Amino acid sequence: MKKFAVLGDPIGHSLSPIIHNLFSKQTGIELTYEALKVSSLAFEKKVYELFEEGYDGLNITLPHKNLAFKQADTLSSESKEIQAVNTLWVDNKKINGHTTDGEGFISDLRLKSLQVRGQHILIIGAGSAARSIIPFLLNLLPSEVTIINRTQEKAELLARYFQNSTNISGRGFDSKSRYNYDAIINTSSHEALGTSLHISDNIFEKAQWVYDLMYSEKGTHFIQQAKAKGIKNSFDGIGMLVAQASLSFKIWTGVKPEVESVIDKMLK
Repeated sequence: MKKFAVLGDPIGHSLSPIIHNLFSKQTGIELTYEALKVSSLAFEKKVYELFEEGYDGLNITLPHKNLAFKQADTLSSESKEIQAVNTLWVDNKKINGHTTDGEGFISDLRLKSLQVRGQHILIIGAGSAARSIIPFLLNLLPSEVTIINRTQEKAELLARYFQNSTNISGRGFDSKSRYNYDAIINTSSHEALGTSLHISDNIFEKAQWVYDLMYSEKGTHFIQQAKAKGIKNSFDGIGMLVAQASLSFKIWTGVKPEVESVIDKMLK
């Protein structure tokens, strides 16, 4: 019996235990998977305790991915670039860290046949979630990427970090914009934190698709706003969640579950 858990704060909304139990049924690998609320102050100690208790792997969610990055003894190249970790496991008595978020996100875009190449992409938010997907997104060769954030300086800083890759810029929510985005990706954590995301309806004017990394049974506020503006191709992060979870599962067990049937079950 393998033992896994996801650590975050808040954590009550997490669907990861359901997803991994579906992976268990699909693959025949017996496991337990818990959702544990852990504060930032208690995070490092809790990780050590869980591995000492024999846990085989841990997923990390808001707001601890940077703490996990700092705690890991060995890091993947993707984690080093993004400076965040969402998957931990122990090998040769060392804590290993990797991020599956970016690859999971791109996997879901491809599954949904969403076009990135040659497109002007708007990213809302400049935190760790945005940072985790940007390098993978840039590999698909968009024509331009704009990052907007409540704090303009943070958006500009993140854009400069990736400025050697493509035409990428950062600005504040109140900055004047051309509103000619082909696609919009919301990476902000407002939904999970229960706060409001105040963005103009005008950003949806020319968008062909939108994607929210967060998820909600009734649809996130961002997705509701997009659909109200007539954007039919509006998706929340369920597909990404399942895809990135399957990659963590493969790291821990050596077996990669099939994701489409699991996504369908989660949507139903």
